[in-house]
Amino acid sequence: MIGLFVVFRQFWRAIRYAIRAPETQALIATTAVVIVGGSLFYMLVEGWSAIDALYFSVVTLATIGYGDLTPTQDISKVFTVFYVLIGIGLVASTVATLATAAVKADADRRAQARAKRGQPPDSGGSADDLMAGAPLVGRFAARHTPPAATDSGMVEDGGTTEVDRT
Repeated sequence: MIGLFVVFRQFWRAIRYAIRAPETQALIATTAVVIVGGSLFYMLVEGWSAIDALYFSVVTLATIGYGDLTPTQDISKVFTVFYVLIGIGLVASTVATLATAAVKADADRRAQARAKRGQPPDSGGSADDLMAGAPLVGRFAARHTPPAATDSGMVEDGGTTEVDRT
């Protein structure tokens, strides 16, 4: 239970960290406008309650699609097609931005803690390198990159070189 509290505390810190950036503020505001706009449309055209319209808008943009509410009018169906095409990318960008901010906030917090203790910076790189997952990506690529033939007839495979005997 304590672990859950710690995770939520770190999550809210990351949200506060992310919201400081004007780009993130604009992205969150745009997402909110799209969700509210979709909700208003469904309230007016389909006659749904505010809760049902908001629920449908969020479930649709989150690509959950329970199927308990469905548009019945042709104009609503056409609107939903465009709503999904625009909204899913927007919601995905918002979630990715917040997740990136959470990773960056954690890396910055760790760097500050190391600096307070008088320890040298982490050899893994800066907070931006950690945020990008550079060490993890490098290890993954080394293990999962297919062999590539070189000009000399050698085959390179994740850092090891073998002679191509074919």
